[in-house]
Amino acid sequence: MNRLQNINKIISMNFAYLILAHKNPGQLGRLVKNLLSENIFVFIHIDNKTDEKPFRALLAGYDHVIFCKRRITVKWGGFSVVEATVSLMETMFANMEIPDYVHLLSGQDFPLKNQMQIASFFKQNMGRNFIELETLPRSGWYRGGMDRIEYDWFVDQLGYTKSKQLTDYQKPKSFLPEIIPCGGSQWWSLTGDCVAWLYCQCRDGNRLYDFYKHTFCADEMIFQTMLYDSPYKSSLINTNLKKLEWLDGGTKLHIWKYSDINVLKGTPKLFARKFDETVDSKVLEEVEDFLSQPLSIKNHPSVSVVMAMYNAEKYLKECIESVLCQTFADFEFIIVDDGSNDDSIPIAERYKDPRIKLIKNRHIILKCFILVVCSDPTPLKNKSTYNQFNKAKEIVKKNHKIYLLNSIYNMGV
Repeated sequence: MNRLQNINKIISMNFAYLILAHKNPGQLGRLVKNLLSENIFVFIHIDNKTDEKPFRALLAGYDHVIFCKRRITVKWGGFSVVEATVSLMETMFANMEIPDYVHLLSGQDFPLKNQMQIASFFKQNMGRNFIELETLPRSGWYRGGMDRIEYDWFVDQLGYTKSKQLTDYQKPKSFLPEIIPCGGSQWWSLTGDCVAWLYCQCRDGNRLYDFYKHTFCADEMIFQTMLYDSPYKSSLINTNLKKLEWLDGGTKLHIWKYSDINVLKGTPKLFARKFDETVDSKVLEEVEDFLSQPLSIKNHPSVSVVMAMYNAEKYLKECIESVLCQTFADFEFIIVDDGSNDDSIPIAERYKDPRIKLIKNRHIILKCFILVVCSDPTPLKNKSTYNQFNKAKEIVKKNHKIYLLNSIYNMGV
């Protein structure tokens, strides 16, 4: 077991990755191998139009990789995408206990953080459900997405073009009473309990499930609408944790290339979409390379976190792990001991993370507990962030006993 797998075992997060795939067996194999770690299962649905054999051959021998037996012929925009997702849920619950988190990915996604960082993030955010969600009408969608639910669509039966033509002869219909329609990206990271609840709703006879069978792009609405009217509403965080860029007014996704590598390295997002090895395979090689490297390999990291400690054994483990668990990894962590005579130093020394530098002093009563120094000016180019930073700086000048300086780096969630 390598170091990252060992740390992930200590973190003890059980994950299930649900993957919808239809092309590029080699690329899917790379994705899966970069997801697998201790306590992780991967479930794969291959579009029924695609020959499954090359995919199975590449991933043969992996105990925690399971293919769906119930395969769906998927058509973009059709309810078949939802059916394929439900097939993944069905396969997952038939093969494992309810996991801590379930992540829905495409076969053309790729992680931007290693499994230790991903597990650490979700441990810090345990109980939160990450799904892009907005009530309809939604900004950025044609007619706010209302045409998707106001007419009957038959994409799986007739294809998009003929189904769209039929809507010209229909009168708009009303949505379900007392239910608020919602929409967003089809990809999500949800708690296992939340997915179990969704799976129970996805049955013939459920009025929401039945209603969405004849809508357009139901996969971008049905789970959002169900969760907005669920016991999990208060836990919803409006993001899918993916780095992606839309082109042509939101109708086409940018395919990441080697020239985008600095963008991919610099984002706090956990995953990125969309990659295509037939367009640019070098970018995947570069991402794999920085995922396999130590968390801080530069001579001058972008951020230095300086923390003073004195007889802090009671809270030290939690404090150190809260810093190490950040998805932004390009920092050094300088811990300055102020002459502790309890177990603070032994606790700090147990951490073998190369970013940690432990300095031992005699007791001199250090005033500032945590200081964050940013050597990369990029975050400060944003005007609102710059103003926030200056306000915090003024507070520090006037108040030398300050305990915590707020972070100017965020996940955008």
